[in-house]
Amino acid sequence: MAWISLVKIDPGNEQPVDLESWNAHEAVTEASLKPGETLRTDCPMRLIKGGDYRVVVSDAD
Repeated sequence: MAWISLVKIDPGNEQPVDLESWNAHEAVTEASLKPGETLRTDCPMRLIKGGDYRVVVSDAD
């Protein structure tokens, strides 16, 4: 399982963004990935506020 987080990176205003402030579509599922394998998917988002952002994907374990 992996978690997707959104982080605002505007200089002087860097901060994680609450899920209530952005909208993602339903989960993407894959049974498993072997070391070195990749999974390509689209994740459209609708942002409430303008600015510069980064998406962070982390392992849920």
